[in-house]
Amino acid sequence: MKPLDVDSFAVLTRTGCVHRVFLTPYPAIDGGGWFLDVDHNDHGLTRELHTKRTGLRVFKTSDAAIRALHECGYAGSVVVVMKPEV
Repeated sequence: MKPLDVDSFAVLTRTGCVHRVFLTPYPAIDGGGWFLDVDHNDHGLTRELHTKRTGLRVFKTSDAAIRALHECGYAGSVVVVMKPEV
């Protein structure tokens, strides 16, 4: 499975393949922040948004994550997950 990056997310958004996005807290023990879990139709891509080189894209603030969604043209539903799954 290929990692979902910003460019792929923008394409999925433009083609209407994104159903919703979950804004999920990243564990504080690993540096904290937020990551995006994207519910989409492409089964060849991961659900989590990744950087091009280093793995999972972790945003320092929820505002930064939402700003990234807007920059990709996403205007759909965002669900905020208050606690990460254990």
